[in-house]
Amino acid sequence: MKFALFLLSALLFVPNGLKAEMVEPSYEDLHFDVFRDGSEFGSHRIQFEKRGDGKTAVSIDIDLAAGILGFDLYNYEHHNEELWDGNKLVRLNSTTNNDGEDLYVDASKQGDKLEIDASKNDGHAELGIFSTSYWNYNIVKQSKLLNSQNGEVIDIEFLPLEDEKPGHSCYRSKGKLKLDICYEEESKKWASLAFEIKGHNITYKPSQKD
Repeated sequence: MKFALFLLSALLFVPNGLKAEMVEPSYEDLHFDVFRDGSEFGSHRIQFEKRGDGKTAVSIDIDLAAGILGFDLYNYEHHNEELWDGNKLVRLNSTTNNDGEDLYVDASKQGDKLEIDASKNDGHAELGIFSTSYWNYNIVKQSKLLNSQNGEVIDIEFLPLEDEKPGHSCYRSKGKLKLDICYEEESKKWASLAFEIKGHNITYKPSQKD
């Protein structure tokens, strides 16, 4: 995926002390096929449930595996249950098996904070922080994210990109987390993802299997 930076990237940001205006995200279920260096690598599924109290329950499952000649070289399993009140994350419970390394996050709203018990964080974050689950378009307006694998709070900056595919809004992140991500322009539905890790190119494409 080739992108060019928009000269209008400054329009994404707002002056200090002002919050970027949130938009209504898409709550349509998502299913991505994941590829590593062009070969099928696994799947990423997200399901949404609107609850009677107005909150939205989000269930996320990622299953990735790479092998050669029948032998497993890498396995990754991630299950995440999130609860959102509008555009505010109020609970997150995840477990991850990262090729044998077990990780977890238990985070929940306590007053005006998100209390965190996790593999790499035993503290709190400001209520309103987004997780690295990516489905909510408003993530591109955030400057900090909660790592949904291990609970780490990371700094991030998103810059708009011009995609060769019309009808999409695309961004490139700067900071510890580097990726290219696109959303459908009108619906705000998450459309694609691309990043590099340990010399491998990972890409997400909407699945045609359902």
